[in-house]
Amino acid sequence: MTESGRQRRALQPTDAEDTPKQASHDLQSQPTLASVESAPPEDTRYDDVTVADVEQIWSGADLATMVPGMTIRKEVKAMLSAPDVHPRCQVVRHQEDAKTEATDYELLEVVGEGGMGVVYLARQACIDRTIAIKMIRGGRKADPHSRAKFLAEAVVTGDLDHPNIVPVHELGTNEEGHLFYAMKHVQGVAWLKRIQEMSLAENLEVLMRVADAVAFSHARGVIHRDLKPENVMLGDYGEVLVMDWGLAASVTAEGKANRLTHGAALGGTPAYMAPEMARGDADAIGIASDVYLLGAILFEILTGECPHSAPSVTQALHMAACNGTVLTEVTGELMDIARKAMASRPSDRYASVKAMQQALQLYRNHAESIDLAERAAADLQLARDQGDYQAYARALFGFQEAVQMWPENLTAKSGATHATYDYAQCARGRGDLDLALSLLTEEIPSHQDLRRKVRAELDQRRNHEQRLWSMKLAARVLAAGVIGILAFSVYRIRSQSRDDLARYEQETMAKVQRHLRASVDLAYGVVETNLGQASQREYLKERYGPRLKGIVEVAMGMLSQQEEAVKAGRLSLETAQQKASAQIRAIRYDQGAGYLWINDMGTPFPKMVMHPIRPALNGQVLDAPRFNCALGRKTNLFVAFREACNTSGEGYVDYLWPKPSAEGMRQDVPKLSYVQCFKPWGWVVGTGVYVDDAREDAIAKSKADLRAMRFDKGQGYFWINDMNTPYPKMVMHPILPALEGSALDAAKYNCVEKTGENLFVAMVQTCRKQGDGFVSYKWPKPSPTGLKPEAPKLSYVRLYKPLGWVIGCGTYTDDVADEVARRTVLMERQRDRLLWSLAGAVGVIGAGAVLVLLVAGRGRKGTEGQ
Repeated sequence: MTESGRQRRALQPTDAEDTPKQASHDLQSQPTLASVESAPPEDTRYDDVTVADVEQIWSGADLATMVPGMTIRKEVKAMLSAPDVHPRCQVVRHQEDAKTEATDYELLEVVGEGGMGVVYLARQACIDRTIAIKMIRGGRKADPHSRAKFLAEAVVTGDLDHPNIVPVHELGTNEEGHLFYAMKHVQGVAWLKRIQEMSLAENLEVLMRVADAVAFSHARGVIHRDLKPENVMLGDYGEVLVMDWGLAASVTAEGKANRLTHGAALGGTPAYMAPEMARGDADAIGIASDVYLLGAILFEILTGECPHSAPSVTQALHMAACNGTVLTEVTGELMDIARKAMASRPSDRYASVKAMQQALQLYRNHAESIDLAERAAADLQLARDQGDYQAYARALFGFQEAVQMWPENLTAKSGATHATYDYAQCARGRGDLDLALSLLTEEIPSHQDLRRKVRAELDQRRNHEQRLWSMKLAARVLAAGVIGILAFSVYRIRSQSRDDLARYEQETMAKVQRHLRASVDLAYGVVETNLGQASQREYLKERYGPRLKGIVEVAMGMLSQQEEAVKAGRLSLETAQQKASAQIRAIRYDQGAGYLWINDMGTPFPKMVMHPIRPALNGQVLDAPRFNCALGRKTNLFVAFREACNTSGEGYVDYLWPKPSAEGMRQDVPKLSYVQCFKPWGWVVGTGVYVDDAREDAIAKSKADLRAMRFDKGQGYFWINDMNTPYPKMVMHPILPALEGSALDAAKYNCVEKTGENLFVAMVQTCRKQGDGFVSYKWPKPSPTGLKPEAPKLSYVRLYKPLGWVIGCGTYTDDVADEVARRTVLMERQRDRLLWSLAGAVGVIGAGAVLVLLVAGRGRKGTEGQ
């Protein structure tokens, strides 16, 4: 996903009364944005629809005040009918306004507004819980058409009882006759605001859960017709909820929503619409239309752009009617899935949402197989470079697992063949001919030449070993003379074995310590690199520049629209400038902290046209000394903006500027801004990012990086705690995230060896004394059947002073003790065998001596007899 595409999604006006709601998909700045990219060749394009046709189809809808990312509908009052409801409960705005004890709901504050209704945060008094209430606007309460639409939305949403659809609790009217329905209050954010921050895997998981909800609604005979990231809520605790069923319609006679008619078909979001929706073709709209919308969301996940992004709603509708998409170079299996879901003909799309989910799940399996093959290829290269048996084994196992997961993975199949051959070559080079022969098979032609060579070398070795055995037999006879020396060696072996065991244990522990130190040093380097880059101007331009440019380009699109209205004679220049200024003033991002301003190109000093945070500057000449804060040499900030635009029409300027906060305006902090000149009006439009925000991003990135890092085949991980006293707090723990932010004072942490003190206090003390060090302690050890009793563990910690972080990782050391015990048993057995061999040799020599004496004696007797 492109950075600029991601950032544009975060833009939306904060003033719902003065400015139309603007979704992230209002991308109006780049010339290529409105270009139409045809669907795949086998897809039929509907090129017979013109812009004039679209305007005729959607006549009556106020397209001029809308943007492509907004939901639009063409009202057809004759198509709607629904029964009224009787009052079931009371709703008041404040508790003190209640007239009776029977009041059920207390309205607390407005949390959202739309064309037909207002959403309140409310308290349900009878069970004392916080809920959300959507109430029909006062001006629409007597309109039968509006009441029918409102009731249809409530009834449809209430009928869809699914974990991924917001539940409706109650439907009723208040004393004044205002319709309302109560629903769950979801604490979270719209997917729209998070989609650019989430990974591809995380976005696909959300899409799968949205598809679950849509598949359920299809099973109940209801289609949504307005699926988009803005209408999906991500809860603070992992919930994924599909919202806004106001355009839902029934595709069966049993459905509770209004049936699709020619009029009812006119509704949706132009940036995502299926062709039949843009054409108002009621006969073609159905389940396949929702499948198209899911494909459009997948298209946006992959490219960072809505499929039908255009400078105006009319152009977006024309693109949708023709099934054109914005230009993209993204290809691959996921894009193929998106293209199939977005086929022009509904019959060419996936037959159901479940069928599309199956294709996505198949991709996820393929992606995991590809990832395994890539890791195996890296292990194979490492094995080739270092001649490491373990790396060869890991590579071969990884390729085999990848093939088992996806038998058509040709890369993994080829990799397994090459890994086997190279592994056998390495084993042959080391003299492990049996291992080499076991790896080579008769079924693979490329193995045969090497297999014949290994067999020949094995035969040669066996012949050689036979000759050696004969020589060793003769050598045993000759070795009788050294038995005395060997006997003396027995004593030496016993003492040497104890020394060897002690040395082995020390060397093994030293190796473990080096491994832990190297791992933490690597994690330390990641944090240091992230924090170092956060203060570098070029990094800030690279990291935030595309985002800032994308935000300014959205404003440029608004200015261009108003300039076109002036040229066409629809607006005066003054009115157009006032309207454009109001629209840009309303834009907020980064949770309201981000904004845009406008100044002119005046000399010697520009004037302020619009500043949303400091409106007192509007219309003033910007020559105050406090503006001499740019470019590190006290240059006037707005003169620097003007010079950047005079040079190339755009540019970046670094300077000092107050930062808004919850307590008010903070002291001047470093800031980097991007500016661009709108030449027709001589306006400079700009926005910026504060450097301390970049530092916070770097801190968050460091936590995320260390959370994902693993070693020791995925078993090893890193954690971070702070230096608080008397007990530190956990900053990040990838295995136990529930500990994050908690003081580590539980009794179970009193496990340091010998002293029994708190583990994390000991780590902090170690870092205070020398900056880093090792801590030994007891800790439960995972096993295939659960947690084993506490086992010895060694951790290495290092202090990162700029953040006061203690970064650490650890490993269990009971394996070292087990290996020492095993070696002790082996050495005792070898010693016993040597003693028995010496005893046998002495016995043979003694028997031989006796035999020689006997023969010699007999020879002497024979000689004497003669």
